[in-house]
Amino acid sequence: MNVNPSVTPAGRPGTLPSPSRPPASANPGAPTATCRIALVGFGAVGDAVARSLCERPRAGLRLTHIVSNDGAGRRAAWMPATVTRVDTAVEVLMADVDVVVDLLEDPRESADIIRAALEAGKSVVTAGRQTMAHDGPELLALARARGCRLRFEAAVGGPVPMVAGLRDGLAGDRLQALVGILNGACNYMLSRMEWTGGVFADALAEAQRLGLAGAEPADDVEGHDAAAKLSVLSGIAFGRQIVVDEIPRQTIAAIEPIDFSYAARLDCTIRPIAYAGRRPGGLAAWVSPALVPRASMLSHLHGSQSILVAQGDAMMHSGFFGVGAGSRAAAVAIVSDLLALAGSAPVGCGWLPVPTRTHLSVPDIEVRRYLRFVVRDRPGIIAELAKSFAAERVSVEAVLQEPPFRRSELPFVVTLDPCRQSALDRALETIAACDFHVKPPLSLPVLDQSVA
Repeated sequence: MNVNPSVTPAGRPGTLPSPSRPPASANPGAPTATCRIALVGFGAVGDAVARSLCERPRAGLRLTHIVSNDGAGRRAAWMPATVTRVDTAVEVLMADVDVVVDLLEDPRESADIIRAALEAGKSVVTAGRQTMAHDGPELLALARARGCRLRFEAAVGGPVPMVAGLRDGLAGDRLQALVGILNGACNYMLSRMEWTGGVFADALAEAQRLGLAGAEPADDVEGHDAAAKLSVLSGIAFGRQIVVDEIPRQTIAAIEPIDFSYAARLDCTIRPIAYAGRRPGGLAAWVSPALVPRASMLSHLHGSQSILVAQGDAMMHSGFFGVGAGSRAAAVAIVSDLLALAGSAPVGCGWLPVPTRTHLSVPDIEVRRYLRFVVRDRPGIIAELAKSFAAERVSVEAVLQEPPFRRSELPFVVTLDPCRQSALDRALETIAACDFHVKPPLSLPVLDQSVA
């Protein structure tokens, strides 16, 4: 949804100007006796937040404005007459509003709204994961400079308190690694494939029917959503927010039913995993479907659940999990952040120490690998693979083949001992030139049981 500021932008294109009148509160960013709230963006999540605020009134919270210029947000039976619908965000910035809730889908528009609201002395709650991944450090610094607060639990875990858990619950430890399932829609799709033996296209269609995945699901399926969340969480966990565009990511669309059969033989299943951790020389991170041991807590999450597991110096694992997809789930996190803002936290209290942005300095870590090949069977295939792996000093752990399949389209799996991705990529480049492939090889990381 586009929100038209209806003014001539100041500064760079798309930037909203700060209003000329003083902010509503004489003490910028401070909670008032009644926290007056404006929603900017009124899609499915905005509707769920507005209904929650109007149908279940909370002491200290009052929805006063909804910004929507596309016909949404018009008076509904459940919406009280005290809620004003306006067409432009500037009208909200000029109004007596204490907190702006940013629910815009476009990251640039979202960042502009947040920046303008903070400049106007208004605290902000946002669900913009891409916004926080790309502009989070700058916006958090601005919030601190203006004595406001910026909360973003809905941008990462929804109602699963990942941000609060890391920021408050684990602040006394030095965290070493994060591993989790950060996209509930992808977890639902892979779980459904595991349960039914069905193909990815059917799982995606069902996720879309249930409202877990959108009509344009690439953000979920290709790993962009999880990478943005991982970038934000790295800033909280390590004080260094990984540049999101540098995080390697792999689609779940290449997973086939046969992969679950082979995973079961390895006493594993397949889940959409996000990983970030300290390594000698810096930070490493990746987002990919991965084989997860059955003994791992990650393997037991099904449907649209999400989980984050943190590892630290003082404790092995600490996890936060729950249902993390859907508009109602996001609304829970947003209203929780609003209640926190309406509470007694001191003015100027940062939601987290402002992280620095850091480049992915260790992109090439060693992990076990699962390789699935589909070939036209002939003598010598295994020998050619072994030669290519040996040339890059990649060690084969095992070869698995599920009978029976047509020799013209034969799937089999090679598992590898821990190896560097760069060495494996060179070996696979050589293997790709062989004449026996029916489909491109699928390469997945295999989580060590000690990871989670």
